[in-house]
Amino acid sequence: MFCCGTQYLKMVSPHLGSLVFLVGHHLMLNCFMNCNKLRLLVIELEKVEDNPKHDEISTLEKFLFSFPSLEQLYLGPLVLELLNANIVLDELPPKLNCLWCLHLGVDFNKVDQISYALQLIKRFPNLSKLLITVEGSDENAETIMKHSTCLNRPLNKLEALNWPIS
Repeated sequence: MFCCGTQYLKMVSPHLGSLVFLVGHHLMLNCFMNCNKLRLLVIELEKVEDNPKHDEISTLEKFLFSFPSLEQLYLGPLVLELLNANIVLDELPPKLNCLWCLHLGVDFNKVDQISYALQLIKRFPNLSKLLITVEGSDENAETIMKHSTCLNRPLNKLEALNWPIS
């Protein structure tokens, strides 16, 4: 579905299984809050406003963690950047127990994205497939892989890790 002007849209689709959300720069997610059976969610932003509104970030967090049946999630690097702007480490979002596949686009030139991605990974106890797409410089990603102790934490259910570095 492609819709420009989601502020006028109200989705009442309790059986919607997947949603791909490609956004220019303005998030309007309230229209999708009634899609409780969502299993696949993709959110990609083209740009983040210079001063994102707290309400917009809070709505995005509520949106992401309001689908208990979510199994697969893709978040682009600008989504991670936007979410990180509001994070308080003691107030991380709730765990999603059904999520087994996580795909993150991470810009390794931005420490805030790396930090949020690492915190986010721990929120999915049944994660078995993790795909990290490197945005920005490959050199930074390789440095982090060699020297970061935070990547040594166990992910008990992880069966596949795809880290495409050229």
